[in-house]
Amino acid sequence: FLYLLENGSFDRQKLVMELNISSATLSRRVKHLNDSLNEFHLKIKSGRLTGPESQICYFYFQLFWFGRPYLENKKEYSDLSGNTFLDLLQKEFSFTITEEGRLKFEIWLSIMKKRMRCTKKSKPDYSNLPVGLFQTTQFLLDLHTFLTRYFFQYAFPWNQNETLVFYLFMISNFTLDTHNSHVQEFLISEKYKDDVVAQLNRTFKQSIEEYFSFYVFPEEISQKIALTVMQNHAHFAYFRGWMNIFGQEGLKQRLTEVEDKQFLVLCERLVRQTFAIVDFTEVDEENARFELFARYASILRTLIKQLELRLQIAYDLPYERLMADIVKEIIQEQLLNTIKYDLVEYEKEKQYDIILTSQLKEYPSQKSAKVFVFTSNEYNYDFPYLNQFLKECYLEKLNLRMNKT
Repeated sequence: FLYLLENGSFDRQKLVMELNISSATLSRRVKHLNDSLNEFHLKIKSGRLTGPESQICYFYFQLFWFGRPYLENKKEYSDLSGNTFLDLLQKEFSFTITEEGRLKFEIWLSIMKKRMRCTKKSKPDYSNLPVGLFQTTQFLLDLHTFLTRYFFQYAFPWNQNETLVFYLFMISNFTLDTHNSHVQEFLISEKYKDDVVAQLNRTFKQSIEEYFSFYVFPEEISQKIALTVMQNHAHFAYFRGWMNIFGQEGLKQRLTEVEDKQFLVLCERLVRQTFAIVDFTEVDEENARFELFARYASILRTLIKQLELRLQIAYDLPYERLMADIVKEIIQEQLLNTIKYDLVEYEKEKQYDIILTSQLKEYPSQKSAKVFVFTSNEYNYDFPYLNQFLKECYLEKLNLRMNKT
């Protein structure tokens, strides 16, 4: 791959001699590489890496970003020309770029320069680009003027296709500082410019509003989610293949531990909606499904965390104060850490979700509290049943909130 990036192509016989391998071995290696490239819609053919130019640049970026140590990338790609370009870009458009974003840009610039040198005598494939965007946003025209001036110094015949590739990379690879108000305004305005991304955003928003119909999130959280969703949708709309950052086996294990099945159903629904809008092949869906599901799950977890659903648990134990506090500590050590709760001493005038007691008592002033009675002072015997009881109460409360109108 690195040889092709530097040279554009290879002569089969010459490469066999350089690597000191047989022609059959080279064929097997190329076949193995092509199997890996299928996900990215690329192929090594006749000694060249073929496919959409945006996908070629994107593949190499993913390879360097996820396949090499951060400090190694920083050492190789931090140069004066790259820093000068990024300073000019920030000044021209009032952007704030994150530290990682600067490195991402420099890697991308290096790849684009090498690819443009390699394609001077060939015709790159730009057929997958949303060329209509130039009719919907003035920013792209301004960006094109800026990039043309910059790349003219390298004698590259820069055109609108290269500007689109650069723009899609910038939008969908989390390079800009979304804490900056100008960047926020820019990204939010851009999400309406592209029909596919706008439809994905609207569909996602409708599903979320339906699911959380009872709750209004703070503006800061809503904006943070909107910016993240927009960038993810731009990525899935225009780039194929993704280095899986979650790890399928590890994520599968975590998903099996999720108690709220409605949550999993919603994630799957969002994935199906995305596939229905974006032109994915069956192979694309197979490769992207888990990553897309995981990203939606992460976003939804952020929203659910904002709800701060906590069980209010009171203990009403017939011990003197000091011993009651000791028993409280014993109980806390054994309770599930996956459930948020407040464990406090029972007070008659307050309302609780659960009351823990070692005596069979009535609590007439409680409107909806459930009572768990310890069967003996050997608490280890009761704790498995208590934790199951807490899980059921937690899910019941969660479902009540989800279904509330």
